[in-house]
Amino acid sequence: MYKIFTTSLFITLALFTLTGQTTIKLVNPSFEDNPHAGTTENNSITGWSDCGRMFFKSETPPDIHLGMDRNNTKAMCFFGVRQPSSDGFTFLGLVVRDNDSYESVTQRLSQPIEGGKCYSFSIDLSRSMSYTSPYNSLQNPESDDNQQNEKTKPKLYTKPVVLRIYGGSTPCGKRELLAESTEVKNAEWQTYEFEFTPNQTHRYFTITAFYKVPVLLPYNGNLLVDNASDIVQIKCPDEEEEEVFAEEPVIKKDPVKKPVKEPKQEKVEEPVEEVIAYTPPPVVKKEKPKMVINKELDKKTLKEGQIIKIKNLYFDADSIVINPKSIPALTELASFLKFYPEVKIEIGGHTNGRPTHEFCDSLSTARAKSVAEFLYNEGIPQNQVEYKGYGKRDPIASNDYAEGRRRNQRVEIRVLSIDS
Repeated sequence: MYKIFTTSLFITLALFTLTGQTTIKLVNPSFEDNPHAGTTENNSITGWSDCGRMFFKSETPPDIHLGMDRNNTKAMCFFGVRQPSSDGFTFLGLVVRDNDSYESVTQRLSQPIEGGKCYSFSIDLSRSMSYTSPYNSLQNPESDDNQQNEKTKPKLYTKPVVLRIYGGSTPCGKRELLAESTEVKNAEWQTYEFEFTPNQTHRYFTITAFYKVPVLLPYNGNLLVDNASDIVQIKCPDEEEEEVFAEEPVIKKDPVKKPVKEPKQEKVEEPVEEVIAYTPPPVVKKEKPKMVINKELDKKTLKEGQIIKIKNLYFDADSIVINPKSIPALTELASFLKFYPEVKIEIGGHTNGRPTHEFCDSLSTARAKSVAEFLYNEGIPQNQVEYKGYGKRDPIASNDYAEGRRRNQRVEIRVLSIDS
């Protein structure tokens, strides 16, 4: 075993010396492990770490599926996924959820990806046309049993998603998005190839299932992953190619010939080209948006620190999903921010005082984020809109009555600055 390892190391070093390029090998690139459905108790994958427990603690980790053979004799499958492996015996299953949570895995690289250098990487991706899983939405502990039972009913996770690849300095870090696939709609395995040039040096490599953006609302989807390649350093496109000089050809001189006298031609006057003066297109003045729903959004009267409640903004009960009836109000807000890019705001989420602090903080933050992401998808820069969840810490009415609780359950705009 020692001799084999020594020989392999010698070959790797020799190749690096000859080519001057780096090959970074991933640990367990085909996700070979004991097949298991991801649970909070069983969340390990050889060589990889689950990122969900860092960002979405209430959600289950990714699944390791056993590849089916041609006769479908291997009966162990989870959530209705019956797919052959692309490489080896098992493969990874990742999902995205309509509560704005998604699955990802990470590992520390044997040597870093260096900023400014170019790399190639490939991985096999597929989508299962059948993927049914219990639904773990943000749950209110004080909701009645019927509502809780409705939330835990199995749901379909079959919509196509994309694969995102991140580099970072810490486990699951997303310091830089290195690459993103197209929407993975294929039910058969296909090899997706990527080339990327990081701006920074990264020690950790993270792959994530994510929504196809821009998207108005998060949704349930799945992504199957197998057969990752090495990360190979390649020549960058802007590197100069070595010049190759060919031998100068020998030019044979033709014998001197007497000039042939051309017949005299009559002089023909060339037509004068008509010059048409250029008229620049008229300047179209940007039309000021008219606020019909949120009339307090008036640049003339806005002040820093001012708080404005977003009217006609609706969410389903105990949910972060924006009701379609809210679109006119949010579109109006987006138009205002586009016209006044110097106005920077914070979206603040608030709840009533009945649930626990943990639930209220989670729900208010998620709702504020949903509104902010709607604005981002409308073209508003992220540095113009921030978001924050205040939970139940800032009521504007008594929680002892239904009307007071309804008023406390709100999303507000705080004006951060009004000048560029």
